[in-house]
Amino acid sequence: MRDALHSSVRDWNQANKTIDGLRHSVSIFTKALNFSITSYEIITDILTINSTKVTAGQKSIYIDSRMAEAVMADTKGNLFAELLRDVLELLLTQKLFGIAVPPDKLTRTQHQQLSAAIAQIYTNVPSSSGQDFKQRASATLKDAADFGEIKIQPTTGVALGHAWIVPSLSLVPDKRKNHTDLGYRFMHSGFRLEPADSPIREWPAYFMSMKENEESYPDQHAWPVRVPVDSTRLLAAAREVRHEWESLGVPYRFIGTTPEMPATGCRVTVWEAVQRGMTDDTLTLFKHYNSGLPDPQSPTELWQRLEGLMQWMETLATE
Repeated sequence: MRDALHSSVRDWNQANKTIDGLRHSVSIFTKALNFSITSYEIITDILTINSTKVTAGQKSIYIDSRMAEAVMADTKGNLFAELLRDVLELLLTQKLFGIAVPPDKLTRTQHQQLSAAIAQIYTNVPSSSGQDFKQRASATLKDAADFGEIKIQPTTGVALGHAWIVPSLSLVPDKRKNHTDLGYRFMHSGFRLEPADSPIREWPAYFMSMKENEESYPDQHAWPVRVPVDSTRLLAAAREVRHEWESLGVPYRFIGTTPEMPATGCRVTVWEAVQRGMTDDTLTLFKHYNSGLPDPQSPTELWQRLEGLMQWMETLATE
């Protein structure tokens, strides 16, 4: 299934981004999951539920038309991976429980089992094609002594967690100023025992100083994560991202409420800085490893993804 995600993205990027492309991806998924029916009609319509962008009929899959339009217009391909996540969630629900219902209709136990199945797929490594990847991994890891690191405070309870790069990239919402209510997003927040529609707010952004960051997020509680980026390049990329976001006046948004509204929280700045600091070899490996996966949706997921990337590269280099 992990390779099916990768194949879907590769085929999507190489073909015209149309409904036929979405149908092709669904077919790849159903074959990987050994469904008896592998050919589904794809229908776009305005869905009236908030918990997913994808629902199922008898031999059809309905995709929210606003999501479909945004995906086909997205030149970066980030939204396509998010749509694949909803498709995967729907098909796994059918596979595991024999039902085709949206996430908000699952029991707590079913939701836990579904989340565990998706996590198992996402943390698996994609197939790699031989010597080229081995050479790129070896080229990256020869400079491992000079790698930089990011810091993570995990998402726990009602705390969203935090991700930062010492000393210059630590983005938080400026709660001294007024916020904007954006609407709702179906998610499992720390305020609730079950996933539900949660209010989403947007705040002016504030970049903390090193002293402010240490006071709010003490180093002894942080998870350091080594990343395959030279420490000097990482710090330069962190300063570049901060300068760019400050000059553009980008607000703080933990997550968006519509397909075309991206998250702009701390994890996004760190994710961007890590990529900007990579060499060409490392960035090629990074894109292969993450192909088909949506961007991390929490600091904890950011830690898992980057830790998994490092382990995969180390395995590649020693094969």
